[in-house]
Amino acid sequence: MPMTTIQKLLGHRRLNSTMVYARVHNRTVAQDYFSAMAQVEQRLELLENEKQPSVEGDCVQLLALVDALQMESLDEGQQQTLQQFRTMIVALVE
Repeated sequence: MPMTTIQKLLGHRRLNSTMVYARVHNRTVAQDYFSAMAQVEQRLELLENEKQPSVEGDCVQLLALVDALQMESLDEGQQQTLQQFRTMIVALVE
């Protein structure tokens, strides 16, 4: 927002009066920003240090589910769909 608009909103006659508040506000905003960014960086570090599930491990679990479903009584279309899933999952691992 233009400083002259802020000046009018605050009812200041002189722009210098408004600038005093703007400078204080800018420092406060900067301090708040750097404090928040430090917290974000700490949280990102924690996330990076946690073990992330591997794609390979997820695919093994998916293949086990597909195998379990294939043991059920399925029609031909369902069997073909499961086979497509299996093929796609194997391709992800490779």
